[in-house]
Amino acid sequence: MSFIAVGLVYCLVTLYLIRSKTKYRVITGLLLAPLAPCIAIALFQQDMLVAIIAIPFSYSLATSSLPAYFILRHFNALQFPWIVLVSAGLGPLSYFIFSGPTTVNNIMLLSGLSTVTGIVFWLIAFQNWRSNK
Repeated sequence: MSFIAVGLVYCLVTLYLIRSKTKYRVITGLLLAPLAPCIAIALFQQDMLVAIIAIPFSYSLATSSLPAYFILRHFNALQFPWIVLVSAGLGPLSYFIFSGPTTVNNIMLLSGLSTVTGIVFWLIAFQNWRSNK
């Protein structure tokens, strides 16, 4: 039951940040987005220990997303499709660099979890930039 409470609190904080107009949304997105796969693991696996173990791994993979963010910003490509594509490729690539070859199942899992991180980062950092005015 505590898994659902943790997931609900994370979703509410994320929704609040999506609606907020603070200028630190990119930094907040970089800090909170790596927790999204850990929350997903806790909710789907019902094992908080696995989610806690995944937190340092998730943040170490997120450090490889900083150069990707600056490259995308340089080329003015911070739109949703680009962030999803780059984050889907960064998870398996970072794992390969840090740990060596892996199986196809792990590549798919890492790609999915890093895509979740990219989507949450985009929602927190860039969702309110568009206006209907």
